[in-house]
Amino acid sequence: MRSSPFHLLLARTLAGSAATVSAQSPLPPPHFTAVFTGKLYAAGAAEYSTAGPFGTRTHLSATGGTLWNATTGDVVANIISFSDNGLRTDLGLNFPSSVKPLT
Repeated sequence: MRSSPFHLLLARTLAGSAATVSAQSPLPPPHFTAVFTGKLYAAGAAEYSTAGPFGTRTHLSATGGTLWNATTGDVVANIISFSDNGLRTDLGLNFPSSVKPLT
């Protein structure tokens, strides 16, 4: 098998690229601080069959709820009835895609 200067240059470039990629470290995961915690009174949930890396797409109807300060535990708002879309993680956490109506 014969080698040409082009093949040698290509091999060096690919080896250098692989070393550069393996030397990079991934970004650390994000850190979130709880500001509010709450409880929703669900009227019923219908899950869409759209699953992805972040969770399952959901549609939620709620009859109301309460929102507390995560640090002090003081009631800061009442959640009035609403309907919303969002994502539910495998841990049961719900991430809404819109703003909740508060009083």
